Amino acid sequence: MVSLLDGNAQASSDADGCSAEALARRFMQLAPLMAHTMAEALRNDGDANTLTQAYTLRVLSESPRTFKELVAMRRVSAPTLSRSIEAMVRRGWVERVPHPSDRRQRQLQLTAEGQAEFERLRSRVQQHLARRFDSLDDKARRLLWQSLALLEEILQSEQAGH
Repeated sequence: MVSLLDGNAQASSDADGCSAEALARRFMQLAPLMAHTMAEALRNDGDANTLTQAYTLRVLSESPRTFKELVAMRRVSAPTLSRSIEAMVRRGWVERVPHPSDRRQRQLQLTAEGQAEFERLRSRVQQHLARRFDSLDDKARRLLWQSLALLEEILQSEQAGH
């Protein structure tokens, strides 16, 4: 069992009396590692799914969106998202449907196959992450859970402020 409390001496000494700037620096160091871990799980899936596709499937699983909404939410270039969506349309995961309140626009929504693919990818990534967390002891898991909840709260309040 690995315990966060017994772990890296550098991480624990940095946490003692750390500043907001130090937390921001640490977060920025971890963000690429988190993205890499997610991408690794997708690559290990044996399919050519990208983080952009996985994110788009997740967003569309919540509700249909216009292309413009997806670009704004994902903060990626329109050409990058367009290529990703075209690939998902060709695979039968996403379809274009009329917008319910604006006949000039089309929305993107998941097909049944797209919903099934989203569920499969979510399960795959979740299993990949669970294997990494499996070595933590109960105390470390609770600490990580609380830390993630706090981080989520901070990021969601910041997002709501935009």
